[in-house]
Amino acid sequence: MLAPYQKDSDINTEPVVIAWDASGASTLLRIEKYFPGVRGERNSRMRLEKMKQDLPSMQSQYKPILTQILQHERAAGHEYVRLDLVWETWPRSPLGYDALRMQSERYFITQIP
Repeated sequence: MLAPYQKDSDINTEPVVIAWDASGASTLLRIEKYFPGVRGERNSRMRLEKMKQDLPSMQSQYKPILTQILQHERAAGHEYVRLDLVWETWPRSPLGYDALRMQSERYFITQIP
């Protein structure tokens, strides 16, 4: 069990998927629906916290997940041709988790195909 403020930070971070269709239009996919569980457990899974965190390792770990997400999205009728995984960070706010998300910065991790 984790202590309540273990790994506490002044910034929010989240992996985000950007889906691209054949016309070049993009859609932001929040991937929490692909990671069941309550918020703390889901966040730990999405961030692959138990895995090695260098960029090459993260790329190899996330590519199979992106492949599965693309398969599910296509089965739901979305004709995406590419998925990009970015790491999004933004300041925390007493107004709520997403309150300052408009100030986010994105860091590219990997893409498929």
